[in-house]
Amino acid sequence: MAKNQRDEDSHPKRDGARKRRFPDWLRPFPHWLCYHPLLLVLTVLLLAIVWGAGVKFGAPYLFWAEEPLLQFLAAVGATWLLGKLCFVGYLLDTNADWMKPNSKPRSLWWYLTVTWAPLLVLGLGIRLLIPASGKDSFASAFNPPPPSHSYLVFLGRHVPFFLGIVAGAVSAVLLVVLMGKFQPRFLPARILRLPKLRSMLPEPLQERVEEQRAILVPRDVRHEVPEDVQRHAMAATFFSMLLVVYLFLVFSAWTFAWITPALALCIFLGLVADVYGFISFHFPQAVYPVAAIVILTGMLFSLAADKHRFPGLDYSNKQAYDTASYEARRKQDCGLFKADVLDQWLSYYRAHHATGSEGKPKLVVVAASGGGIRSAFWTAVVLNEMEKLYPGFFYHVRLITGASGGMLGAAHFTAKLEALQQFDSKNDFRSFALNDDARRKLIDQRNQVIQGLRIVDNLERGALAPVAQYLVLRDVPRVLCPFPYVEDRGWALEEAWRVNLDGALDCPVRSLAKGEGEGWRPSLVFAPMLVEDGRRLLISNLDLDSITRAEGSLYTRTEGIHQGLYSMSAVEFFRLFPDAGGFKLSTAVRMNASFPYVSPAAALPTDPPRRVVDAGYYDNYGIDVAACWLYENHDWIAKNTSGVVLLQIRDAVSQAARTSLGPENDSRSRAWWQPGVQEVTTPLEGAYSALMASMSFRNDEQLRMLSKLFNEKKKDRLTSIVIECPIPAELNWSLTQTEIEAIRAGAAEQVTDQMLEILNEYSRDGGDLRRKNRNRLEGMKNLLQSN
Repeated sequence: MAKNQRDEDSHPKRDGARKRRFPDWLRPFPHWLCYHPLLLVLTVLLLAIVWGAGVKFGAPYLFWAEEPLLQFLAAVGATWLLGKLCFVGYLLDTNADWMKPNSKPRSLWWYLTVTWAPLLVLGLGIRLLIPASGKDSFASAFNPPPPSHSYLVFLGRHVPFFLGIVAGAVSAVLLVVLMGKFQPRFLPARILRLPKLRSMLPEPLQERVEEQRAILVPRDVRHEVPEDVQRHAMAATFFSMLLVVYLFLVFSAWTFAWITPALALCIFLGLVADVYGFISFHFPQAVYPVAAIVILTGMLFSLAADKHRFPGLDYSNKQAYDTASYEARRKQDCGLFKADVLDQWLSYYRAHHATGSEGKPKLVVVAASGGGIRSAFWTAVVLNEMEKLYPGFFYHVRLITGASGGMLGAAHFTAKLEALQQFDSKNDFRSFALNDDARRKLIDQRNQVIQGLRIVDNLERGALAPVAQYLVLRDVPRVLCPFPYVEDRGWALEEAWRVNLDGALDCPVRSLAKGEGEGWRPSLVFAPMLVEDGRRLLISNLDLDSITRAEGSLYTRTEGIHQGLYSMSAVEFFRLFPDAGGFKLSTAVRMNASFPYVSPAAALPTDPPRRVVDAGYYDNYGIDVAACWLYENHDWIAKNTSGVVLLQIRDAVSQAARTSLGPENDSRSRAWWQPGVQEVTTPLEGAYSALMASMSFRNDEQLRMLSKLFNEKKKDRLTSIVIECPIPAELNWSLTQTEIEAIRAGAAEQVTDQMLEILNEYSRDGGDLRRKNRNRLEGMKNLLQSN
């Protein structure tokens, strides 16, 4: 303990005055704030998550799972962790004068009564009694689903958590009692030889401990060991047990099947508290130097730019990332489809769906926005609904692009189309002939095939748990590991997709090329961003070289006016890595959805290295790639199609905010306290608003110019349709049952009053938005039928 603290606590008058003003039972938490801040930080962190902080990253769902067992275990872990923090606080506070009113340290039970009990009652217990405010996803997870707003139903949802608190408190107390009885019998002498503990022993016992060579203290002197010293020995035992459990979890991959993320997090934070307590008690001046050393060590061991690696790429043979090398690859045949892939698409349509050989179809381009599992689920719902509304819809789709979770849903839809295409070929299905009875029967059979593909159903299962598990049990320990690795939380996300999506994405990107070349499968374009230079990495089987380069008339002193290169805004993945034939579709999706800190910013095997992050950093809506591709292929599209439909699948309601002035919408409304801190928050708010607004308005400006180009000679050659998700999307991989129902209802043909009420829980205009979405899908059907 610091000298000035001892002096302050030892002054009798000052101490007496303070006691009169500030009762001892209120002293622990202010004492933590002044002398043990990490304990307070860990306590606040845990309680903040339990109360709903970190919704964007899915943190509260680790504790408020819909499965009763997971909720129970999360409560047990939270209760144990709070108890552990209070126990460490007791050991650190025993030297304070206010803890020794009669020259004898207060008991552990007194300390737990004034610290642990209030934390359990006020921090966890009160949370069970107060419904969550707002209309975000946490409210849907925590509160009872509409139309049932009964307070009893609300309380019933959290009975497992309450039982977990009780079980955690009872088991922790029993463990301390049992350890208190058995600990003295096995008290290690080596612990008592620690300088700080040895100074707390009676002098004769100090000598006996020094002479004792055995691990255990002699039986005849155990009763002479002070109780507070025995508590330190107990803490060492707890730490050893916790460390063994944590290391067992780290090195035993099969334990991931039963350890919950909340328990793993609580175990890890408990170890952090133990290490902090040991250093703070025995070497108080070394706390911050040790923390600095740990941070510096982690930085040194993470100097390798490719510590996080992607599966399916050869890191032993790094590709040069420079202008000369890339220009050489641009001239090579990397197996990418040239513009003639459009001819193949048109030929397939004419052969299988047109009324005659001269049929001109509507060409559809899909742009799906990002936002985690909600946008993935919403994208799959819209595409699946459109396929049922207009059978054969996907034969019109030539290009699908977008960001983050939206491309997960789109990739899952695209990867599962082969079974549907085979059914259509076998039964000679043509999308235009829908009226006779035989066709209706065939459509019913086709809808059964679609249902069997589980395009939407598979995406109901989230992937938050494995990501959190690998973060706590793999990535955190490896901060101090100097070796690169693949099996991180990003890899765990891919593995979760493999299981949840029936292996649909567990195939090479190149394997989709056969269907693209034949003309029936849409082409996917992923566009994650490279951190170091801000360029996009285009991952596709299409040759997209023309949209990676901005060229035009340029004047230079040496060459005068000439056709020059303004900038190179993107590079193509398969030009960088032409031999990456085994590169999986799941890894491409993960690159497109790598939003730190949910997924790590892993590096490509290039020299110099380049880290890959979420496509949403550059364009969260996918419009930029779609607009550039349409511009480059304008002449062919104008000649061979009856027009273009740009289907924008957005992860949230944004159209009104783009077109209207006035108050912020519900998701951006200002809290009452925000004006008071705007001097500090304005730069961050401005940066965020600039990022999102520049994407939105830049995209709309691109579409404005594209619309003028396409519609100059003939009206309605380019039509944009916006379908907006009725609930806000967030950057995590967890879905509640209420959200699943609301998202499904957001594009459904018929919904119940209960579904409308659920939609209205998220937005005042939820029901109206559902009708708008449905009308727009119907309008798209009419556009496709007007070939």
